[in-house]
Amino acid sequence: MKKQFVKNALALPLFLLSFLLLTGCEELEDLFPDDKDDTMTYYGPVKVVGNGTARTWIKMSDDAKPVAVGISVSEGALDGLPEGPALYILEMPKQMSSSLYQLVTLDWNPAGHEPAEIYTHPHFDMHFYMITDAERKAIPGGPHPHTPAFMENYIPANYITGFPEPNMGGAVPEMGVHWVDVTSSEFHGHDFTKTFIYGSYNNEVTFHEPMITVAYLKGLAADARESAAVPQPLKVQRTGYHPTSYTVAYDAIPGEYIVSLGNLKHRMAQ
Repeated sequence: MKKQFVKNALALPLFLLSFLLLTGCEELEDLFPDDKDDTMTYYGPVKVVGNGTARTWIKMSDDAKPVAVGISVSEGALDGLPEGPALYILEMPKQMSSSLYQLVTLDWNPAGHEPAEIYTHPHFDMHFYMITDAERKAIPGGPHPHTPAFMENYIPANYITGFPEPNMGGAVPEMGVHWVDVTSSEFHGHDFTKTFIYGSYNNEVTFHEPMITVAYLKGLAADARESAAVPQPLKVQRTGYHPTSYTVAYDAIPGEYIVSLGNLKHRMAQ
């Protein structure tokens, strides 16, 4: 029995090596559970970004509930980026049926964007969309009113669209309306480093968005892990696991930045 066990144990790595060579690493989902907890992490397809790569992932518990959703961006992705704005569409893993999100877009803004003197730093917008890519592309730009009931119930307190005139913001084509937290440090005399944005269209919350500068990412110490709370609305429009915090981390080995939405709380649509 012991000899057979050893023989099988030796055969397993050879099988996996052959499997990897035949299929190609970029097409694989994660095959192994995480060592530190009883979870499994599944990865989406790899996308070339700058001189590196990016991909989505979802961490699932052993009872098939999502624990965290995020994206991993290699160090090289922060270099060799286009001189102008660029959008990278990141597909979700196949095991995303329990996730709130349909896709993620990684938007590169080399000169930042409005409001001037606040978000005009080179940064990434990381849109976690709760709608399909076709629905996203169909969103027109321009003025976009919101009902008082929508703002009161489904947008967190202290969030506004439009600055300096509250709630006068328009929709960005193929994105929607962006809501910012006016209590964030960048609105109170500090340089913008990272923040969390809500997105909407037609009185419906459509995305969650960590927005992070390149300087902040490059300034993270090895194995740094910084978390912040995600402000919560009174109600949600979609039943699912909603993030109550987000985390930005730098893993020195293998050399990647990790942005995750975590402490997921199951909420029912109201």
